[in-house]
Amino acid sequence: MIDLHIHSEKSDGKNSVQEILAKYEERKVKIISITDHDTCLAYDELEQKNVRETYKGKIIIGCEMTAVLQCNSDVHILGYDMNINMVKNNLSKLYAPFKTRNIYAATVLLDKCKELGMTFDKEQIKFDVNKEHAVYSIYNELMKHEENKRQIDEKNWGNVSSFIYNCIKNPQSRFFINLEGYIPNLDEVSQFIRDSKGKVFIAHFYQYDQKTKMELIKAIHEGKIDGLECFNPSHTQEQQEKLIETCRKNNLFISGGSDYHGKANEGIQIGVSMPVELIKKWSRKDKEFDR
Repeated sequence: MIDLHIHSEKSDGKNSVQEILAKYEERKVKIISITDHDTCLAYDELEQKNVRETYKGKIIIGCEMTAVLQCNSDVHILGYDMNINMVKNNLSKLYAPFKTRNIYAATVLLDKCKELGMTFDKEQIKFDVNKEHAVYSIYNELMKHEENKRQIDEKNWGNVSSFIYNCIKNPQSRFFINLEGYIPNLDEVSQFIRDSKGKVFIAHFYQYDQKTKMELIKAIHEGKIDGLECFNPSHTQEQQEKLIETCRKNNLFISGGSDYHGKANEGIQIGVSMPVELIKKWSRKDKEFDR
């Protein structure tokens, strides 16, 4: 078992770094990477710990970075094996502050809901603007009112992940939030990861709409991508096999992870089953986090 897609409370996960280490040691997951959104703060904490007292496996330095495409959709790019000091010194320069992005997203989404005549109680929408994504709290409030089904179709009702990828991130949706100007583009993210001596992977490829997938395929052909997250709980067996074949044809590396967020999505099983040798093909020993 390995898991190279984990979120801690340093971004939108619910578990502390210490809880993650203990949980993954208990499950005997051999290789992990904490890949918080647009931050590597988990590794600041790890530098203060004797990690081996809690977790005996290998830790690959990672980060899940948001990038905007030419079609205005935003995607998640996993950077691995990066020089942590280079990342910490430069990552914040790429993004508008989380609070700024969060307030913007909340304002846009609430305005769209109001224009659509949807029912919600603004007083019931509560979240930590410095840490918790506003979209989740707004969505939970919308779900309390059955009449909102007139605006949110069945496949996106009761499933926040589907709503985010099919609506919030979809330029064709009435709920689309354009983050251009708040986050870097794909070229900038890819170059940043490589400048930090890391490798560029596309996360959960099949969660995106067709136009977004086509632009990502173009990026693969242009040599901007090093690998794909082939093993992910959101992929069917057929999709997984197609991604592995894409990697084979395009000489890309293979990775895998659960996208675990902790208590927020306890239904997600930690770790994915895949050959460890596939990770060893690209993960460098000198880039392993070890204290």
